[in-house]
Parts: sequence; C-alpha cells; structure tokens
Amino acid sequence: MEIKLTDEMVKNFLMHPDWGTMQKFIESHFKGTTEIETIDVSRTSTSVHAEVIARQSIKNDLTSLSRSFEIAKVNYKKTKVSYD
Repeated sequence: MEIKLTDEMVKNFLMHPDWGTMQKFIESHFKGTTEIETIDVSRTSTSVHAEVIARQSIKNDLTSLSRSFEIAKVNYKKTKVSYD
C-alpha cells in the first residue's frame, strides 16, 4: 500500500524547523547498512557481491527518499499555473 505525502504531512513534518535533525537521525540509523567498506570480504565472492548490491540498493532508496522530501518541501503550497 503506497502512502502519498499530503500537504498536511508536509506542513506538519517536513516544514517543521527540527525536520533536518530528524532526517539526519533517520539516515544515521541506516549508516551501518549502507557503507560498503565494512563488508567482510573473507566470505565467498557471491555473498560479498550480494551484500554490496543490497547495501547500494538501501543507499539509493534513502537518497531517493531524501530527494522526495526536498521536492515536497519546495512544491509545498505551489499551484500550477495554466496559460490556456
């Protein structure tokens, strides 16, 4: 089930002055699962390769989420103007 960011959610969460701190907290929670340098390379190449892919996927998802938040903040309360 996909939940869309509503104007109310953007107002109450993303526009809050402390949101930046909360976003950093969330990102730091995933730091250990996104750093490729911490992978145990003494395991088989297949498992190392799989872990690299998984960590890159998590990092890409976090980056995408962060961008979505920024776009939602920028577009908050903006209306499309039609010149028709």
